[in-house]
Amino acid sequence: MLKYIIMKRAISAVLISILISTPVLAQTDYEKKLEYNRKKIQILIKTAMKNESSGYSDTDTWSTTISPEAGYSYTYTTGSTRTGSTTLLREISDWVIVRGGIRELSDMEFLKIVGDTETARRVQDEINERNKWRLIGTIGGLIGIGVAVSGSSDGSVGTITAGSVISLIGFLVSSLNFPKKHYIPADYALEQKDFYNIGLKRELGLPIDYD
Repeated sequence: MLKYIIMKRAISAVLISILISTPVLAQTDYEKKLEYNRKKIQILIKTAMKNESSGYSDTDTWSTTISPEAGYSYTYTTGSTRTGSTTLLREISDWVIVRGGIRELSDMEFLKIVGDTETARRVQDEINERNKWRLIGTIGGLIGIGVAVSGSSDGSVGTITAGSVISLIGFLVSSLNFPKKHYIPADYALEQKDFYNIGLKRELGLPIDYD
């Protein structure tokens, strides 16, 4: 009889333990899914519409000279002008890297998250190089303006021309080294995104096909 009571109490304790632990396990699984959704990376296509307008103007004139008598004449001119414009709506698409469905990542942020230090170093070197040349171009452009202004005050055509050329080259160099939208190819980003998300699922103990 005593063994029966002990066995009954043991079974009851096991059942109570299972009933208590089940909600905890369900909550933990839910929390893992929330964490994954906060950290997962997506490659999205962002589309914008851009208006492109163009116009034209066409003027025709006619001149007529009348001589009602010898030694006397007069001329009158008539004309017409036609104007018009066209507007085209063009779709512009670009891909963006997003984390957690909200925050847009730069290429450098993305590379640091996925752990590709070698590519991150290469991209950072390119960014630094472009920044350097953009600064050099801007300084050159400003120096050129100063030279042109100095030549203008002195009345030196040669100095004005030289300053204008220096300014033009400087600002051209600067414009060619503006920051790029992306420093990594889209297919590479897509591949690394997949590797990262799969690793995150394994780390959290979620099924590989969970999305």
